[in-house]
Amino acid sequence: AEAYGDRPPQPNIIAHEHNGWCGELQKIAVAALRSALIPAVGVCNIGEDHVWREFYERGWHENDNWWSDHGGAVDKPDVYSYGWGKDMSAVFAWKGDNSIYDVTSTYIHQEDIKKITFTVLDGRFQPVDGARVLAVVIGPSDLTWFKNKIINIFEKTWAALPDMLKTHLLQTLYNKTLEKIKNMPDVSDLPITTIWNYTDMDGKCGFKLGENHEYYFLIQHGDLKDPFKPARYNAIRHLTAPIGNKNFRIILPMLKNRCLNFNTKKPPAGGITLRITYDTSSFQIQENPLWNNGRGVYTKNGKTGFFVLDETNFEKYKKNKKFTCYLNEEKKQDELELNIEKKDWYIVFRNPGLTSKILLNLSIKLITTSTSKTKEIIRITSPHSDIFEKPVYDIGEKINIKGTSTDDVEITIKKIKNNNITCQHVETKNNIWTYTWDTQNLTPGTYQVTAKTGSQMDEIKIELMDLTNPWVSLEKPMADILVKKVYNISGVSVDNTKIEKTLVTINNDTQLTHGGEKWFINWDMSNYPPGDLRITVVTYDVNGNTAICEKSFALKENGHSWKPRITELYHQPDEPGNTSNIIVYAKINISGTPFNIKKIVLHWQNQTLNQTREMYLYGSDPTQGRHSEDPLKNVSNKPLYGVELGEFEKNDVITYWAEAYDTADNVDVTEKKSVTIT
Repeated sequence: AEAYGDRPPQPNIIAHEHNGWCGELQKIAVAALRSALIPAVGVCNIGEDHVWREFYERGWHENDNWWSDHGGAVDKPDVYSYGWGKDMSAVFAWKGDNSIYDVTSTYIHQEDIKKITFTVLDGRFQPVDGARVLAVVIGPSDLTWFKNKIINIFEKTWAALPDMLKTHLLQTLYNKTLEKIKNMPDVSDLPITTIWNYTDMDGKCGFKLGENHEYYFLIQHGDLKDPFKPARYNAIRHLTAPIGNKNFRIILPMLKNRCLNFNTKKPPAGGITLRITYDTSSFQIQENPLWNNGRGVYTKNGKTGFFVLDETNFEKYKKNKKFTCYLNEEKKQDELELNIEKKDWYIVFRNPGLTSKILLNLSIKLITTSTSKTKEIIRITSPHSDIFEKPVYDIGEKINIKGTSTDDVEITIKKIKNNNITCQHVETKNNIWTYTWDTQNLTPGTYQVTAKTGSQMDEIKIELMDLTNPWVSLEKPMADILVKKVYNISGVSVDNTKIEKTLVTINNDTQLTHGGEKWFINWDMSNYPPGDLRITVVTYDVNGNTAICEKSFALKENGHSWKPRITELYHQPDEPGNTSNIIVYAKINISGTPFNIKKIVLHWQNQTLNQTREMYLYGSDPTQGRHSEDPLKNVSNKPLYGVELGEFEKNDVITYWAEAYDTADNVDVTEKKSVTIT
């Protein structure tokens, strides 16, 4: 049967409603694969109206199934172009963060692909990164969702009108308009974005496209919105069916970030060699132009501006004044050496892009030919600062402090604004020394580590923080069902520093426990009404970190015979055939009982099978709106449980009955019912 209605995208609703085309099959299959911890991506041939998926198992594998004949394929990427004869324009994989990547060459042979590239420049002929290029074709578009949206708006507007305005003439006009909307075609040829890409640091991007299509390309930059809404800068290019590779050069009427005002010259030679090695990569975080509900990461080649300054010119650079630099380049990577004199130098790496983020891998070595005869040298080499001013560690960690020295080392550790000092003598072997600092039982704060040999010393500041939450467990009571009396509630709390307090809450009543790590409290439950309750335990350490442990239980009272009631048990369809999907429903009533439903169990059997399955309550947590294709669209969520039995052979007799359990393990059992397959 064809898909109909508003076709909600959530996989759990798709599974319940059994309604959809390839889009729904893709979503539910990808969700199932990811739930089984199998990497999976959606694969989309949007331009020619089909989607499927790939899963990863020592490589990516095509995987599809068709709604029409229950068939499918694994590892048959040629089935579309060379099996069905589908003339595809482009194919992309749709990742979980809503970014995409091109997989066209997996599904179209190399000889049937043409490479189309773009170079986007600004008004100064400088490369523009982050420009979006959309490849558009004219193809079939599924309009059922659009029709359904218009119908819903139209019906809600009519329902909101006062009855006094709903005259016979207006009613006739409403009915005819609604009929015209419903008679709109479900599929129509419209402009479709078949694939897109973003320019890199060189202003370049490209596509591998099928050769038998006419393409329109929309190039946009700045304030990117939906595909066919203007951005800040826009350009359009057209290409008839490509007969060869093609490169478009696009000039956008924009000026990139301000050019630097500088000149270059060779640095004054000295006795120091500066050896610099660097490599870069880049990424962009971009919206998905088709499904605008997520920002994905697009990895690109990197590039960085690089120059070296002395202190005077560095100050000019910071003040946007003309400066002189000793070397200037803009590259992805390089290895270079500079001979410089002994003074302060500044190395500047500058992102030349507009929207790209640069990742820099940098190595700097300083080689000196100085004849200085300093006898004593000491350096702390680890831990070292990177993006933080001070290295940060969790209290309780053992920190390895390492360095180089010409002799043995005296280590002094002092907390800032505190008089407590730790001293330790450390031996040096082959000019290398190591000291392990145990931070157990210390307090948060900044600590100064000083390493000294002779008259020489080096220092580093380390920040200790309590980054670990405590851990708490509830040991008593463990039962799910309790009776009204006094209970010993106890458990264990553990932390890397010290437990300050543990609180227990039941039914909005909170009390402080006794003890520390092993805590307890006697709790009188005799005055609580019967019903479902929850014990909540919160532990605090001395630095304000918390841990929570919760347990639900049913509190019973003698002298009652409460139980849930199964008020109705039935199957659909009423007279099933051998191609019918039999579903059994149970209506439950818990009025008059203080306990909630724990589970509903259905037992069924025929001549060969005897099975038990738990029934489910659809869409109640959180409550979900019913959809037009839902067989339960006119039924409230709460009282109805259901389970699918499937299809059976003709003349098969199915016998079924149900059991309802509440949280206090009270049970109601129905009589047996039977249905014969016609």
